[in-house]
Parts: sequence; structure tokens; C-alpha cells
Amino acid sequence: MLTVRRAIAASALLLAAGLLAPGAAAHGGQYKGPAADSGGSSGGGGPVTNPGGASTSAGSGAGGAAGAGASAGAPSGGRTSSPRGVAGGTGASLFADSTLGWEFWWEHNKDQFLEFRSASDGSGQGSAAGLTARGRPGRSAARASPEVVLAGIIPVLERLLGSENNRDILDSSVLAIARVTLAGSPEADAVADAIRPRLAHRELSVRSAAVLALGVLGSARQADLLRDLLRDDSAGRAAMGGSPVDWLSRAFAALSLGLIDVPEAVPDLIAAIDASPAAERDLKICSIVALGLMHDPARPQIVAYLQRRLADKSMDATVRSFIPTSLGKLGDPAALPALLAALLDTENDHAVRQSAAIGLGLLGPMGNEPVRAALMAAALGDGDAQTRHFCTMSLAQIGARDTDPTAQAEAHEALGKHFARQLAGPAAASDRAWVQLAAAIYGRRQAGAKPALAAALAAAYGKEKDPGVKGATAVALGLLAHEPLAPMLLADLEQSHDAELRGYLGIALGLMRHDPARNALRKLSLDTTVSPTLRLQAVTGLGLLRDPGAVDLLLAALGTAQTLGVSSAIARAVGLIGGQGSISSLAGLASDGKSSDLARAFACVALGLVGEKTDLPWNARISADTNYGASLPSIQEVLDIL
Repeated sequence: MLTVRRAIAASALLLAAGLLAPGAAAHGGQYKGPAADSGGSSGGGGPVTNPGGASTSAGSGAGGAAGAGASAGAPSGGRTSSPRGVAGGTGASLFADSTLGWEFWWEHNKDQFLEFRSASDGSGQGSAAGLTARGRPGRSAARASPEVVLAGIIPVLERLLGSENNRDILDSSVLAIARVTLAGSPEADAVADAIRPRLAHRELSVRSAAVLALGVLGSARQADLLRDLLRDDSAGRAAMGGSPVDWLSRAFAALSLGLIDVPEAVPDLIAAIDASPAAERDLKICSIVALGLMHDPARPQIVAYLQRRLADKSMDATVRSFIPTSLGKLGDPAALPALLAALLDTENDHAVRQSAAIGLGLLGPMGNEPVRAALMAAALGDGDAQTRHFCTMSLAQIGARDTDPTAQAEAHEALGKHFARQLAGPAAASDRAWVQLAAAIYGRRQAGAKPALAAALAAAYGKEKDPGVKGATAVALGLLAHEPLAPMLLADLEQSHDAELRGYLGIALGLMRHDPARNALRKLSLDTTVSPTLRLQAVTGLGLLRDPGAVDLLLAALGTAQTLGVSSAIARAVGLIGGQGSISSLAGLASDGKSSDLARAFACVALGLVGEKTDLPWNARISADTNYGASLPSIQEVLDIL
């Protein structure tokens, strides 16, 4: 499965830690792409989705479960000064402390702010339906229409699924066809028929991608098969070609059931959490995440169950840390007391308290003074930095979400003053970037607070010397669309030698819709001498500027790209700005047997992005508002998918 997330934040952190050589592609510590920038087909090596890294045959069964659960991830504290092994310790991983940077929060949550194809609600934040994937989202002119998807994308991907053997092409095709096919359409059954044979593929990568694709497809008619796979029963094993269902496919079956939202699967998911061996943490966590994606009529039962498990301190702390975010995503205010208690209990593991802070941000109303007070106190003085950061973000989310600020005028005045004081000088220098982003997220929705916060951020940008923090300040100004500072940001983009800062300046200028930045961003996006990460950020800015002019050049570059990093950046770029006009070229490249397998696979990825049926990427629901520092291989695989 071709994956790329955390690339931007992780590359700089890994270079600083000495884990990547200078000049290596910006993969990130959890990047699991084919043959690590070998430049061609990934022929050798292990399946891309196999965190253990070794080739795994169809007969290996569930043997990976123990390794994945027992040796992956940090200790229960979620914080360690030594590298965390990736399912057996064979892959480089990020230091847990490295996730403290604001960049990680941004990379996991940016889709709701950046997706320029979203149906706008007038606030610049995109549609809520896009993030939750409830209902049928609107489409802009940049999106491929259902008719074009049916005629120009689905047939190409179906042919590849039926004729190709390269695992990267199969991984990419199976997920792409699922993400472009509407669950209730007449084509959904035929697409499911094309996906199911790949469940018995000899490569774990292809098997697990097929399982996940059934969930991304969203058809309730696939729920019984997914339940069989989750339970590893005889029917599930038959679908896998007679072998036991491997650990990753079981975990993805759980997630897929959550994506489809089938209430009948709730008992199976609860059983997976309660009855599976302690070592199978991936299965337990994916089941918890899946429960958080469910809605009526199963929600009250799920909320009651998750609250009971949250109070159970005998549960593995990493597993338990996923409960508060699932409770938050369920949207039931009945969970507020349990989440507040989890945050206030200083004997709880840091990861659990961090997740409780996130959950409170999702659920807390502006009028709930105990919740606001607890978050404020922790944001100002908690001994755990990540808890402070998440509490700061949650305060911003609660304030931004309030649709009747006059009814809570006193609370809004206090929150605005809090952000103003913190912008003038937070107690800890490491908190500056988080305060700036949070202030912008609050101010972009609350017009009364916006002018003062924009002025404070503009002043902070002029004084900031740290390029990492300055990038956050720029993004914050972009979120507020503070156009008066755009010329200064553009000058810095053109003059700075700091690649990471330049990338975030490009995004900020795109958010501001600053058209004079178009030429500079286009030049960067096509510059083969800069990092793939910087090129992707430049194209993101172009996408926000609605600039289709670079598409033809990007398509040509995709066909000749020699490294995974460049290919992934270009595929994402084409997906952002390509629209219907890019489909013919992408389909031709995907079907061209003379092109490299790498280029063909990423052409499939781009087809999936261009024809995505939801406003935001399908995995944005899982990526946003998650405690990414506590992640295990299965969840990280999903978060990393391009």
C-alpha cells in the first residue's frame, strides 16, 4: 500500500536525530512505501503494509499478531527516549518525544482546513459533512463528476485489478476504486466483486489493502464478510484462500466495519476488545476506533461500554488512550463527565490524559465552565507538554464551534484574553506555535476576536526568529486570511533558505488566496532540486489558489519520476488540482506497461484522489483529532495512506 503522511514533520525531526541521511527522501519515520526510494518497482522486499518488513505468504496466518501487539509501540506511558520498534523492531521509527512538534498536529488535522475542493460553508472551514462523511457532500467544478468517474476511472482500475500482479499497483488500484465508487450506486456490487479475490493474495500488503477497501467502499452488503474476517471464522478463512486471517487484515476488518457503520457489528467489535489476547493491541485499538465511527442507533450502547472501559485502569494504557477520542467523535455529551475525570486524574497515563483533552475539545460546549476551567488550567500549567498542547487546541475548538457567542459573551471574552496573553509570551517557549495555531482556529470562526488575534499574530511573525515556530505563525495568519501580511510572507518564501519554513509559507499564501504568489509557487512545485515535501506544499498552495496551469507539467513529471518521494508528492499534487482534465493522462499512465511500476501505481493513487467521492480524504475521519503519539502499526498504516 503506497503510504505518505507525517513526511513533512518527520523528515526534519529524523534528520536532526540522525536517523535519515541528508538527501534522503522525506518519508518520515513511519513511511512504508515500496523499496524506499529505489526508483523503480518495489519487486523485492516485504509487503508495503507489513510492518515487520518480511515477505509474508498467505499461509502465514495470524502469526503477526503477537509481534505487532507485543513489540510495537511505546511503553504504557506513551513516552520513551529510545526508538519505538515497528512490529518486531525491523523498521526505523520516530522517537515518541518527536511528536511534540506542532507539525504533527497539523499534518493529521490539516485536511479540514486545506481541502480546496470542499463545499464551503462560507467560513472557509469547509463542510462538516466532508469530515464526518455523513450524507452526500457537495462537489466543486474541480472534482470529477460521478459520470466521469464511472466512464473514465472505474473501468481502468477494474482492468488493473484483473490483470496486474505487481503488489504496489494492486494496492493502489484496490483502494482507489473503493474511494471513487459510491456505496449505494449500481456499480458498488461489481466493484466489490473486483476487490474480493484479492483477499486471498499471497502478499499481506494486497490482502490487507483489499480488506480496507471494502470499508472505504462503504457498502453495507460487505459487512457480513468483514465480520467473518474480524472473527477469523471458517468463512473468513475461506475468503482468505483457506488460511487463518492475518493480524493486519483482522484489524482492518474492524476499521472497515466502523467506516461502513453497521450497528450489527458492535458486539463483534466489543468482543475483539474484551476477548482478544493482550498482545493483539492493534486489533483492540482498531476496534475502539471503529466504535468511534459508529452512529445511531448503536451510539448509546457504545458510549456506555467505552465509559466503562475508560475507567478500567487494568487495561493496557496505550489501548485505553484511544477510548477518549472515540467517545469525542461519537458526539454524545453524556461522555463529558468521564472525559473530564480522565483528564483531572493525574495518576492516569499521559497518553490517556492527552486523549481526554482531545475528546473534551470535540464534545465540550462553551457554556460548560468546569470543562473550560480544566482545559485552561492544564493548558497553562500541566507538567506534560503534549497535554498542554492538546488542551490549548481543545479550547480553540470549543470556542470556534459556538454558534451563539452572545449567549456566552463572558466566556468568549475570557478565552480571547487568554489567547492574547499567551500570544504576547507563553510560559514555555515550546508552546508558542501551538498557541498561535489555536488562536487562529478560534479567531477564524469568531469574528469578534479575529482582528485582535490577527494583529497579535502579525506582530509575533515579525519578531519570531525560530523558523519552525515562524512556519506555524505563517499558517495561523493564513487560517485567518490576514492579507496585509501576505507580501512579507511572499518575500520570505522567495528569500529564505529554510525548506520547512518555505513549505508552510506556501500553504499560508494559498490559504490567503494571495494571487501574486502564483508564479513563485509554480516555480517551486516544478523544481526538481528541492525536496518532494517542499514541492508538495508549494502545489498545495497552488491548489488553494485554484491554479490548474501546472497540471500538464506535473503529469509529465509523474511519468518520469525516479524516486518514491517525488512520485508521491506529484501524485498528491495532481490529486489536489488535476480535476477531470487529468483523468485521461493518468489512466493512460496507469495502463502503460512500458512505464515503471512505481509511476503506474502512483497514477492509480492520483486517479483515486481526483475522483474521491467525499470532500475530504476517506481517512481524514480517523486522522483528525487522534492522539497520534500513541499509534500502533495498523493505525499508522491507515494514517499514512496518501
